Amino acid sequence: MRLNSQDLFGSSPPSVFVGRYGYPDVSLGPMLAPIHLEDSRAMELDAPSQWLDRRIEDVVGMRSSLVRARRAMNVRDATRPSPLLRVTQDLALSSRPIDTEVHLRKRPNLELRAMLGDTLAPMGPSVEPDRVRLAGNPKVLPAVERAHGDDDAKAATAMGEMYRAGIPTDQIEKLLSVGLLGEAQQRKIVPTRWSITATDDQVGLGLLTKLRDFTPLDGVQFYEGNAHGNRFYVLVGPPPWSFDMIETWMKGAAWTLDDSPFKADHEGPRGRKGYASTVAGAYYAARLAVLERLHRIRRNGCAMVYREITPDYWAPLGVWVIREGVRRILQSEPRVLRGWPEAIQFARTRTLREGWERGSWLVGNRLHQKRVTEY
Repeated sequence: MRLNSQDLFGSSPPSVFVGRYGYPDVSLGPMLAPIHLEDSRAMELDAPSQWLDRRIEDVVGMRSSLVRARRAMNVRDATRPSPLLRVTQDLALSSRPIDTEVHLRKRPNLELRAMLGDTLAPMGPSVEPDRVRLAGNPKVLPAVERAHGDDDAKAATAMGEMYRAGIPTDQIEKLLSVGLLGEAQQRKIVPTRWSITATDDQVGLGLLTKLRDFTPLDGVQFYEGNAHGNRFYVLVGPPPWSFDMIETWMKGAAWTLDDSPFKADHEGPRGRKGYASTVAGAYYAARLAVLERLHRIRRNGCAMVYREITPDYWAPLGVWVIREGVRRILQSEPRVLRGWPEAIQFARTRTLREGWERGSWLVGNRLHQKRVTEY
């Protein structure tokens, strides 16, 4: 399908996008399909929790229909929104799709093809809008209205309150991205790539503070599963809390010519002192899924996640694959083993590559010490 009209009218899931290049000057705007869609179909365009059962080519094709209307602005413009930013903020507030009208500065001649990235979900081409208008009113849930309206609360506090009220993390990161959260004069626009990781991180930290109130886990639970060619192996064991993530890209996977070395990041009982730059956003996505599982079963413990990216993962789909994949895997019935030596030995029989455990800080400590060494 080609995009060649100067006027676009179509459904936004709702969806917004903020680029990061040129920061603190960024490109920002709404994302919409160039046709009207029924609500259920429109929402699926920006609902990662529904994509695990779709084929990779289906996800890429579906997302390629989302056109990005973008214009440059400074991150501090959140407190003095232009008409375009105000429309984009209204979309982020909405829990339902909204038909959106866009008049472009010039007539485009674009193929609806997907742009791919390691952190972000695929998306279609970008266009420069002259005017943008919503053809409907946003439906704003009470918890979102409270968080947005409380300009005395820090962004992390607002994010935690929304999460506890049942607002999906996908919407929370949009609200953070377009500058709708935080103390009044501190609100800023946040690039989408960063807001996704910040949401996973802050929501996870909020869950982490409550772990000590739960009963310690007995034994070591082993989970495994596959999401779009990403094989996950998860070990969840007794406290104190620590978290370890290891990953390797296998020959033939997206952007990979040869088997990659094992990459890892970790944290001990006192948490991390800096960003998990080796595994990056995948670390925080997997950690959130693990913490959600521990809260669901009301147990205190630690965890290790090992990810093998196989040739079946032929197109990168974004960090949501890790979050949603581990979430689903942790809903299955685990194999329970007596202790870490037995658990590691069993896990070795299941993985495709050997030697992953040598890169695990958590495994090294649990096999050779009675307690995890704190920082």
